[in-house]
Amino acid sequence: MYTVLSTSSLDRDTLIKQAKLAEQAGRFEDMATVMKQVVETGEPLSTEERGMFSAAFKNVASAKRASWRTLSCIELHAQEENDSRHIALAKEYKNKITKELVSLCETVLDLVDKHLIPLTTEVDGDEDSAAKTEALVFNWKNRGDFYRYMTEVSTGEGKNSFEMESAASYRKAREISLNELPSTHPIRLGLALSYSVYLYEIENNRTEACMIAKKSFDEAIANLDDLPEDSYKSTKTAL
Repeated sequence: MYTVLSTSSLDRDTLIKQAKLAEQAGRFEDMATVMKQVVETGEPLSTEERGMFSAAFKNVASAKRASWRTLSCIELHAQEENDSRHIALAKEYKNKITKELVSLCETVLDLVDKHLIPLTTEVDGDEDSAAKTEALVFNWKNRGDFYRYMTEVSTGEGKNSFEMESAASYRKAREISLNELPSTHPIRLGLALSYSVYLYEIENNRTEACMIAKKSFDEAIANLDDLPEDSYKSTKTAL
């Protein structure tokens, strides 16, 4: 991971404060470093902390994905121009970004598989069951997202393996969300969007992608007026 901050001696509360500072400063790699340590304390993440975890790693991933796409366009243009030197330079740089992105994704997936999902696997009937369900859907969705990011930049057997893991993760999250979360829940809506993107861009299944996105939107809109004001705002933002 990253070694930009010395935070190994900080307690959990201080780590959270440090992560918030990094977010305010736009230092998302620092934030990811800190949130990794927070997860490794072994305590479940609160709703706010889940958002921080997602913001940290997805902002870092987003920058690398954008760089990868830009370099892919440059490489394609160089091929059209038959500029072998430029092709080699672009390809070498793109490979560097690919390794960085895959390493980042592997870090997130390790945290999800070893810490976050095990903490929320047992969803029982106690007073915390709703919160556990939200966390479980969130974590399976994240698993799908980061396997999708690796699928985007990979080839061959690796790509096929990542694609299968991404699909399985989204379907697991979707199964839970459809049974346990209301149609207006922001996590359920976010999952529908991510899964639709996966179907559209990875599986090239545009019909199902559009169908799922439209159905999720329509169901949420139909129940929007029944929500209390605080939930209404969150759902409107997700829509």
